[in-house]
Amino acid sequence: VVRSVIREGMYPRDIEKLTTTSAFYMKIRRDHPKKYPSIIENLLNSDFKIGGFFYDNSESDSYEVSSFSNQYFYVKPEEIKDKKDTFVFQDLANHLLMKSFTNYVTNNTVSLEVSSYPGGKSFYINKGKTIHCDVLPWKVTALKERLENIMPNDASFVVADGSDMPFKSHSIDNLFLDVPCSGSGIVKKKPEITINFTEENMRDTIKLQREILAEAARVTKVGGRIFYSTCTIFSGENESQIKKFLSKHKNFILDNKYNPPINVNGYYSSIDELNNMDGIFGTILLKNEE
Repeated sequence: VVRSVIREGMYPRDIEKLTTTSAFYMKIRRDHPKKYPSIIENLLNSDFKIGGFFYDNSESDSYEVSSFSNQYFYVKPEEIKDKKDTFVFQDLANHLLMKSFTNYVTNNTVSLEVSSYPGGKSFYINKGKTIHCDVLPWKVTALKERLENIMPNDASFVVADGSDMPFKSHSIDNLFLDVPCSGSGIVKKKPEITINFTEENMRDTIKLQREILAEAARVTKVGGRIFYSTCTIFSGENESQIKKFLSKHKNFILDNKYNPPINVNGYYSSIDELNNMDGIFGTILLKNEE
């Protein structure tokens, strides 16, 4: 109901008013004092189409429908309905993120994906030994049904809490963290976020992210990597979170070989492309020593 009300325009759209009356938009103004008018304008864009394109789970990538340009590519599911079992519907920002992240996945690596459900990013992690986990049993069951026939033979599905993982220390090569976040980058899909947002909830979320990152640091091998991503544009969940992690975990550094396809201050960030895609953040943390 909330989504329908907002999308039909029954919601104040005056930017100056929003940034003084709404906790969500006030937060955008504080985080991005120079960019906030254009950010809010793009977040309120009623012409946004949910979707992106499909990604084929094959070596050749022969069915990749989109490439990065100034135009937003949109493909309807029914257009390739005969191939629906081998495709995943993805926003362009998520696709670019995972294409660059999974360059490190090989037939000889062990990759762990935390918070895997609903599995949109899992399709990309399709080499070597893969472990896909989520905290709720029903989510893991759904993941297994969706993915088990198209993932590597060594794929496994585990019920696990990202802040308390049942894995040995120094056992994982690639650890993919799509952490819980405020969702501020996907309000075009879920506009109710703008109403439900509170600073208190965000503080709790940041604390949970910090706990998940600390646990990830424990299970990552020396020479392994943590791939951190969110669907938020707030720095407390993104850049600031990473800087705090690095200040506490001196054995990790930002991967200096990683060249994000959408680059803002050395991080993967689509904040300047919100008119074309979701607001996604990402970075890669390399473990140098124990």
